[in-house]
Amino acid sequence: MNKFMNIKFIVPILLILIAGGAFLIYTSLKEGNHRSDAPRQTSKDVTAPDVQYDTEKSDKMLLILKNRPTLSPSDKAIRDQLISSPNPIIKTKEFSMEYIPTPDQFQVEILSPDVSQAKANAVAWLTDKGLSKDGICYLPITFYLNYDVSENLRGQDTKFNPIPEGC
Repeated sequence: MNKFMNIKFIVPILLILIAGGAFLIYTSLKEGNHRSDAPRQTSKDVTAPDVQYDTEKSDKMLLILKNRPTLSPSDKAIRDQLISSPNPIIKTKEFSMEYIPTPDQFQVEILSPDVSQAKANAVAWLTDKGLSKDGICYLPITFYLNYDVSENLRGQDTKFNPIPEGC
């Protein structure tokens, strides 16, 4: 008899708990109250324009990747040395450079909000290694913005050039 009384008492409590849990889940999903660790975007974040990549320079980058201009013997030797280095080839507070075997190109991630200075320092590092101006343009090498840098530049009407200046 004691077991029967315990079951009569426990079953309604369990039913109430299950119904309450189902109700909470239903209302949470219905109202879109999904819990997320990601910060919520404000209307300013959504409406502020992204950084725009310079389409003319992007097209030029694609032509270099497609046509692969010939490097001078000295530029090719330096390129071969860079390729044999482990990734990242160099990493500073401003930029990180890596060689990507497929599609056979160098990529430089800009880590600093001073994009122009970071690009100039990456090019200067390659120049210090002995690459000519044509060698830097024809490695090929492309620049891209780190996510945080891109977000910091959001809404500032920034046009980003993905190739070295002067190429």
